[in-house]
Amino acid sequence: MTNSFSKKRPSFEQFRDWFIGAVTGLSDKDLKDGALPWLEVGDEKKRLEILIVLGQRLEKEFGVSFVVDNRMVNLNCPVESIVIQLFHVFSTVSLVDHINSKVYGRRG
Repeated sequence: MTNSFSKKRPSFEQFRDWFIGAVTGLSDKDLKDGALPWLEVGDEKKRLEILIVLGQRLEKEFGVSFVVDNRMVNLNCPVESIVIQLFHVFSTVSLVDHINSKVYGRRG
């Protein structure tokens, strides 16, 4: 029996903690305030690196990640909005992966 969908993805709080950990580990920003503009976290290269590091952790922990696109790197919004959008994307990718594993599991 495969794990339930809820066990194949982090909670929002865990996801947020990992995102903040990536930001604080790779930049000089302390994210006590989720209202900090994402574009002030670092330059484009630094923001891309943060998203890649988070994606790699998700891939390692859950076997799925998200595609980092230029739109997300340069989105002009608060950091908290980035976290919410990325969690939504990751949850959607996880759900599709879960459905695919169920469908392909039945075929095999």
